[in-house]
Amino acid sequence: MLPPAVADLVALASAIDVTLRPLRGKQIGTASYPARLLKVSASGGEFETECPVTVFDAVRVILPPQAGIAAGLDSKVITVMYKATERHTVCVRFGGLDWDVRAKLETLSETAKPEA
Repeated sequence: MLPPAVADLVALASAIDVTLRPLRGKQIGTASYPARLLKVSASGGEFETECPVTVFDAVRVILPPQAGIAAGLDSKVITVMYKATERHTVCVRFGGLDWDVRAKLETLSETAKPEA
C-alpha cells in the first residue's frame, strides 16, 4: 500500500523541463516524454506532461544537469489529473533516494515559492 499523496509540495518559481521514462516491470522503457516539473519536495513532484501513465505506474524522472542529480529518480505515480488538452498533471512519490539526492531535492524545494 502506498502512502497518501505527497502533501509537502511547493510550487517552483519557474517550471523545470525534465524527462519521464515509464518503467515496465523492472525494465526502463525505451520511450521518453518531455515534462515540466511544477511542484517539488524531497519526497515527490508534480509534473505537466503527455506521458501515458496511470495511477501506480512506475516512472523514472530525469532532471536537467543543473539540478545536480545525475541519476534518474525512480518514482510511483500517485495521481493523474486529466485536462481538456493532451497534457495532464501527474503527481509522483520518489522512492529509494540516498541522502545526497534527498538533500538536493530539499534545497530545490526551499528555493521554490510558497503556495498562497
